[in-house]
Amino acid sequence: MNLEQLPMAPVVLPDESLSSWVERIALFYGGDYELGLGAVYARAERLPLQQEDDIDVDAQIRESVCAWTNSGDADVPALLDGTSLDTLPRRARLTYCPDCWDDDVAAGHPPYWRRRWARWCVVHCDRHGCWLTSRRPWAYMECLHIGWAPIWSTRVHWASTLELQVREAYERMMFGFDPKSIELRVNWRSLGADLVHFEHACDPSNAAREDLAIHRKLLQAVSLGPIASLRLKVAERYASHGGGAESVGFIRSNVPLWLGTRIMSLLIAVECLRIVKRRAPVHRGMATMVRESGIL
Repeated sequence: MNLEQLPMAPVVLPDESLSSWVERIALFYGGDYELGLGAVYARAERLPLQQEDDIDVDAQIRESVCAWTNSGDADVPALLDGTSLDTLPRRARLTYCPDCWDDDVAAGHPPYWRRRWARWCVVHCDRHGCWLTSRRPWAYMECLHIGWAPIWSTRVHWASTLELQVREAYERMMFGFDPKSIELRVNWRSLGADLVHFEHACDPSNAAREDLAIHRKLLQAVSLGPIASLRLKVAERYASHGGGAESVGFIRSNVPLWLGTRIMSLLIAVECLRIVKRRAPVHRGMATMVRESGIL
């Protein structure tokens, strides 16, 4: 792979993260994610790679990607907001939607990772009406930077679009959170609308929207710990005890990071909102637990 400038690069896909695009470029040229990172960090004279390096929030490295690909600013994926609590730390960005990746292949392009999935408040796919899936966290210092190719290689149709060797046996090893493990039936048409409102409430561009003030207040309550005990009770009752939460616990953060915990947090927030707004609950059992907790 030419470290100076590439003759061509794959087109950026809608809402694609910078890290995803760099990984797809590296795969296009027969390399891997770490090699792609090495190329752009070398241009910026930032080698060797450090554990804390985060290409998706680094303006200098994005400029290096622009030069590496001979692309204008508008043609390169936007950065994540690294100052926002709603942006997950790099090593906690583990979620994805397999159905979206199936749609990607059906549309004639490879699977890719969306910027939306890097947000703490995003726990579902608004297109497919389902919880997101999560790959397992990598053990601390197991390796510095891991891309998505190990996941993309687990299914034939994903792997073929990226010319990866198929490793279907990896799938069970890679699963960190399977949404089927949540023993909770919900009306997605109703719940999905509420979850989207909470997502909008976390968007800094909506900070002045008064109609989302209650959403922001509820999210702060469930994310910063005042009702942590209720979140634990809800999780014990409705979710499986799959591993993962402890694996990302070492990351410094003011919000819960594991997808299963985030899902429970958002569900509590939704039921709190519905009680305050005098609307019918999404799940009566959970609404009862919220009422009995005395948090409202």
